[in-house]
Amino acid sequence: MKYIFTETQLLKFPSLPTLYLGVACSYLMLSGSAHAISSHQPSDHVINFVKQQTKDGHHIGRGLSSMATRYPEKADVITKAALTLYPDQYEQVIKGLLKAEPALACDVVKAAIDSNVADTSEIVAIAIEADPAFANEILEIAAENDIAEISSIIRVTINSGAIDQQSVVDTTLESYPEKLKEILSAAINAVPDSVLTFMKSALDLFPDETEQVVSTTITTHSSDKHQEIVNFAIDNGADKEIVIKAALESGVDKEELAKLASRKD
Repeated sequence: MKYIFTETQLLKFPSLPTLYLGVACSYLMLSGSAHAISSHQPSDHVINFVKQQTKDGHHIGRGLSSMATRYPEKADVITKAALTLYPDQYEQVIKGLLKAEPALACDVVKAAIDSNVADTSEIVAIAIEADPAFANEILEIAAENDIAEISSIIRVTINSGAIDQQSVVDTTLESYPEKLKEILSAAINAVPDSVLTFMKSALDLFPDETEQVVSTTITTHSSDKHQEIVNFAIDNGADKEIVIKAALESGVDKEELAKLASRKD
């Protein structure tokens, strides 16, 4: 049986409360809201409606863009329905929806992550490219919904250039202190030349985690800066004994560290 639905009928389908503009991302990040969204799957009616609107397979993005403009409050179910129909064309789906309503980035990204059509980092890269103005919100919603992939999420976000790299590190470290090692390593790997800046941020935020910060920084970065890393940590107020201990355990040359151990503070 072929379903034909009017706009009024579509609006009667279950959906989330209306989420417009910047309110969308804030709403999704409220405690408990993520579970409500992830459990809300598109019905057969919605899938068939989306199929009707995108029946010309060469213009899927255009059809979805039109739907998102008319029904911004349905972004999550429209995204899931579209990805159910066109899982191999996820890039076209994401870009088509964000082209119409950039402020729906959080809805679209979360729905795409839930649909498991691609790695979270790839979804983040596509979404930021389509909507760089909401890169920070995209980063936050991606990390919130797939924290296991925080390293690749950090790398992709920093490499996009859409957000200041320091802001990326500070924001994620503050939100996920338990992922200090992964976040710091990912940032250093993405921009090795900023290793000292990233380490300083971590030391400032977590002075009680000096050993882990120094160890992670040294083991992540190439050996040509190990001496500079150790000096920098000490010069910025880190406990010298803890820094030297961490450096030794991370493989830094003992003779070089002996010079540091004897230096005056």
